Amino acid sequence: MIQLAGIGTVARVGPVLAMFVVGVSQLRARRAAARARQQPAPAADSADAPELEPTAPLIRLRPGELRRYLGDGGDLDSVDLRNADLAGIDLSGRDLSGLDLTGARLRRANLSYAILHGCNLHFTELNGALLSGADLTMASLVEAELTGADLCGADLGGVRNLTTAILRRARFDAETRWPTGFDPLLAGAVRGPGPKRAR
Repeated sequence: MIQLAGIGTVARVGPVLAMFVVGVSQLRARRAAARARQQPAPAADSADAPELEPTAPLIRLRPGELRRYLGDGGDLDSVDLRNADLAGIDLSGRDLSGLDLTGARLRRANLSYAILHGCNLHFTELNGALLSGADLTMASLVEAELTGADLCGADLGGVRNLTTAILRRARFDAETRWPTGFDPLLAGAVRGPGPKRAR
């Protein structure tokens, strides 16, 4: 008489059959243990989970409202500036770091000494813009238009995708910093002081 674990009955079987039945029982036990390990862990108590602050959506303003908002020193991080018409606007000395200005129209805008760290300037129109003394470290200039822009004293040493930008007649001087190996003259820029305009 042999007691078979997990079966709960006593049977008279030969030693070979007994070994076979015990092996099947052990295999079933291992499979059950494996399935138990594969079960997803119970979700943590929601009360213990850290609460994530919701991201506020960007405000979309009409051109006139946007100009008044920016002119009054409004928070640039809270407004949607993609494809915005900001031609001629004065943002000199402002910290514009990290802003997405994709497709924005900034023709003849005053961005002198502005901080444009990490800005997205893809397809941005900067024709005739004042960028003298501006810091464009890590800004991305995919097909940005800078025809006739004033880049005197600007820091473009760490910009990305500058080779795709349009620099025809953009002016630079000895203080302008360019990425290593970049030749602004071959890109169409000209050496000399930028145009003087009243701020």
